[in-house]
Amino acid sequence: MEERKFLDLDHVCDQIISKEDRLMFMEAISCYQIGSHRAAIILAWSAAADCLGRRIDELAAEGDGDAKKAQTALSRVKGKASYEETLISQAKKCELFDDYEEKCLRYARDTRSKCAHPTGVI
Repeated sequence: MEERKFLDLDHVCDQIISKEDRLMFMEAISCYQIGSHRAAIILAWSAAADCLGRRIDELAAEGDGDAKKAQTALSRVKGKASYEETLISQAKKCELFDDYEEKCLRYARDTRSKCAHPTGVI
């Protein structure tokens, strides 16, 4: 059964278009396989967040008005604790995912926060 989990993760990895995102996700898989679960979650979230930000930038470069507004909103909170929440909400406004996927992203972000800040101190 454990081997099947890795095959599923490899299948997910094969579907990632960006080489940079795929490499980061592969590193997350490697962490998971050796039992570094917190590191795996942190890396998987980083890959997802980077992918969302890059996709917003691509849409803005193509002239998408919502994406240009998203870039402005994100630039206002860059480096702040609210950046990831803004990233999710702005990516949703750009229609990069549906309501269910938004819920999953928020869960992944919250899980990443618990793994990166296990004492609850940010």
